[in-house]
Amino acid sequence: MWKHGLRHNHPIRNTHKPTRTHQRIVHNHHADRLPGWLGEATRQTNADVGSAAGNAVSSSFAQAADAALSSSTARRTRPTPTLTPTPTERLEETNSGPIEAWPTWDGWPKFPTRTSLLLDGKWRFVFVGNVPFGAPLDALKPPTRVEAATAGEDVSVPSVFDNTPPGVRARRGVAWYIADVPVPAGRAVLLHFHACAFYCRIFVDGVPHAQNKVGGYSGFWVAVNAASSRHGRRRIAVLSDNRYSAVKAPTHTGGDFYMHGGLHRSVIAHILAPDTSVAIRCTEVSVANLDERTVVIRVTLAAFPIGGRLPETASLRVQFSNGDLVTFPTAEVVQMKGSDALGYTSIIATLPKDASGNLAKLWSPKNPQLQTLTLQLMESAQSNRILDAALVRFGMRTVSVLPATQGDVPRIALNGEAIKLVGFNRHTSTPESGSAMTRDEHQRDIELLLGAGANFVRGAHYPQDPRFLDLCDERGILVWEETLGPSVEVSHLKDEYFMKYQLAQAEAMVAESFNHPSVIIFAYYNEGPSDREESRAGYTRMSRFLHRRDPTRLVTYASSKGNADRFLDTVDIISLNNYPGWYHGFGPHGYGPNFVKRYWTRQVALAQRLGKPLLISEAGAGAIHEWKNNRSEVKWGQAYQAGVVKATASVACENSAFSGVALWQFADIKANDISTNAGCGCVEMANGQRDCAHVKTGNCTRGFARPKDTVSSDLLDRVDTFVLDCDGVLWEGATPIDQSIDALRELERLGKRLFFVTNNSAKSRSAYVEKFATLGFEAKQEQIITSAFVAAQHAASLNLNGSVYVVGGDGIRDELQQAGVEVAQEPPGGLEPACTAEEFVNDLVPDSNIKAVIVGCDSSFTYRKICYASRCIQAGAVFISTNLDAGDMHGGVLMPGAGACVGAICSALGRDEPDVNCGKPSSIMLSVIRDSRGVDLSRAAVVGDRLDTDIMLGVTGDAAVTVLTLSGVATVEDVAQAAADGGVVPTTVVPRLSALVF
Repeated sequence: MWKHGLRHNHPIRNTHKPTRTHQRIVHNHHADRLPGWLGEATRQTNADVGSAAGNAVSSSFAQAADAALSSSTARRTRPTPTLTPTPTERLEETNSGPIEAWPTWDGWPKFPTRTSLLLDGKWRFVFVGNVPFGAPLDALKPPTRVEAATAGEDVSVPSVFDNTPPGVRARRGVAWYIADVPVPAGRAVLLHFHACAFYCRIFVDGVPHAQNKVGGYSGFWVAVNAASSRHGRRRIAVLSDNRYSAVKAPTHTGGDFYMHGGLHRSVIAHILAPDTSVAIRCTEVSVANLDERTVVIRVTLAAFPIGGRLPETASLRVQFSNGDLVTFPTAEVVQMKGSDALGYTSIIATLPKDASGNLAKLWSPKNPQLQTLTLQLMESAQSNRILDAALVRFGMRTVSVLPATQGDVPRIALNGEAIKLVGFNRHTSTPESGSAMTRDEHQRDIELLLGAGANFVRGAHYPQDPRFLDLCDERGILVWEETLGPSVEVSHLKDEYFMKYQLAQAEAMVAESFNHPSVIIFAYYNEGPSDREESRAGYTRMSRFLHRRDPTRLVTYASSKGNADRFLDTVDIISLNNYPGWYHGFGPHGYGPNFVKRYWTRQVALAQRLGKPLLISEAGAGAIHEWKNNRSEVKWGQAYQAGVVKATASVACENSAFSGVALWQFADIKANDISTNAGCGCVEMANGQRDCAHVKTGNCTRGFARPKDTVSSDLLDRVDTFVLDCDGVLWEGATPIDQSIDALRELERLGKRLFFVTNNSAKSRSAYVEKFATLGFEAKQEQIITSAFVAAQHAASLNLNGSVYVVGGDGIRDELQQAGVEVAQEPPGGLEPACTAEEFVNDLVPDSNIKAVIVGCDSSFTYRKICYASRCIQAGAVFISTNLDAGDMHGGVLMPGAGACVGAICSALGRDEPDVNCGKPSSIMLSVIRDSRGVDLSRAAVVGDRLDTDIMLGVTGDAAVTVLTLSGVATVEDVAQAAADGGVVPTTVVPRLSALVF
């Protein structure tokens, strides 16, 4: 399906509800309701929506898909030549017939002494399909010319081989791209691949030269020695494998966007001068002193032939665009660790003044002034022979953090002045091209961004196409660039193999983007497990690497953990992903632009506490294309969406505490196909069958698989731990549910660890031990986790230096006392239910020692308690809820729960939610389960009777299995409705707990 945004150019309109992961969208309708910097481009874009392709709304999905395919073909901007082989023509390996006339590379950097060919154009393509991983894949050889001619087709590179409309199964497997490149005998070659996805291996003349595992969006270089070829050509064959593999493509960890496979970015062949022994691999220019216009030039050198050694010194000449040649005769060459063939040298130079004596102009969004530098590698200081030369483009600018003024937070600064970043998240994807976007498509996006008044784009969620960065340099758009790695889990960050390639990917990203002044932020691990202490090493290593590799840029990661995040001290910017007004904060009394503003304004305290700039890195709401005229309070309506987007943009732009905002999202993209029959990561084999057995699909289907009528036979083998709800799973009221006692005994006999997690805060853990025993169950106190216990532990962790006022049962008070936290006394009037206005003002004055209010289910809940709790919170006390459950089933009737009490106090305060929720499915509850009890949820089953708490807890925590029992609140109809609405559903549904084992 499509995830929508500002560039609304897809040929199929959205006629269904997106799934939960696909709701973060920004439609381009109702432009008059959006902030000024959004309106113009959205109005401009709306003019294109009425195209014939855009109006192809079909009565069936198949018709819509057909319309998309025909429209995509008609609108394709690159011709796709068709080859009809002549049967009588002999296409042997020694064939010396005509080859493609490749154009000259005219991008950046340029190499004046080389013949640089842009290999964008016609390549031969052969789709192989499913080749088993391991030895069969590693032994695969490129097709011969005869095989390529008879089994292949011509395609245009850049391109992808799995670009289909949403819901239409795409090819997954191994494919070959083959091209002949004219290379005179005796000339070495440096091949520069801007990207190849997912896993790629490069062959030259049938010999393997390199493989790339660092991510399908990262650039890489391949060195090729000179050869004596009487035909004057080199045959390049690229193996591309778009299957998920933790070995071959370890950085492809999932995510809610479709990852295409293929040679989807440009390829350049740099043919070196004859007898080259040393070549310039790359040149990086960084600002040393902005006021004096001084730069550091770091030059990486490569020795030829491969395996050769570099000289100890190099003679370099430097010339800026308006200056004279300056010679550095004996620059020391430092050998790179682990390679005699690679080394670097660094020199410092100053940009000359212009004819009027003015300093070189700085680069900024308002004046994107670019500089050029010619670097010549000389044979010696005495010789005029140029071994190699590079022409690079860069900008004089600095990015830094301005210290906070009193009462404010630090700000992001460009060239020493605070700047507000306003823009969008942007994926590199179109319906016509997939991820192989053309330059015209990039240019169109630039115009839309500028037309919307944007000066900032977050490249989600991978390194960006150099052609797009060139345009950003030229037009003055600032860029956040990040490594590929969405849906990263703790297990990844603890895996040294994964970290090896994640760090290698970061190195490639920095190297490819170093001279782009538009790139001001490097990032990683979008919405990763930054609330898990086990992740610290993975986060710290990446932060240290990026800070050391390029200290001229700011480092961050997009966090969805808010106050529970543990590693914000390691980055330069606090970047928050959240969707107030969409995923939360919606209801008859909860939604409104003021709620969105209140939510984001509350986040300022986090930035103040940590002393770092604050950036909204994702926010927005969803809409259905046809719902243009609904009332503004109707969720999924475009008016509702526009209200959320406008409120988000306004608070970021108007509040000086924010350094900026990146709205989700800029453009329509194809999401991963978790809601379709296409599956995720499956392979289309030559016989037309579909093979998914070897593919890592957990990140694509976790939490969204359709319920099963029976339990999978391997469920018990897949988990070591069961995290079980109590009410509705083990018992109802004071009666054990049929066979639940025997089921727990059987699970223990099988060696499973059992933990009992309940949102019920009425009892302490010790009281629950007694209830377990009374009903015939066996449980130790350390196996029991209640929301009262979690709330008390959280209160203790705040170091309140004061007391806590409790609205709730004795279970909360008992747990607070066990945690060493003082419990406040009731206000004057005690438990009297009534409260007059006079009493509210004069008698219910909050005790200044009360630093927090904890609210749970209170069977003696009164108006007086609402009044006193609200006054304490208004006086500055932290508002903590034990849980937000609306109620529980008793005797077949839903009885109000803690959510009713919490909601009443929220309503009195004019807010939608408490400061902290400690019940399921909160991150605080997850942290207690993981950290204090040592539960590895990737090997655990979460069992409960509620979709919104129990099953959501399992999905949020990436549990191996989520099991819904129909013995409590949720019904089969609820599950079916959730599936239809794209909500959270369990992986397994059973009538009762005992069905898991009997």
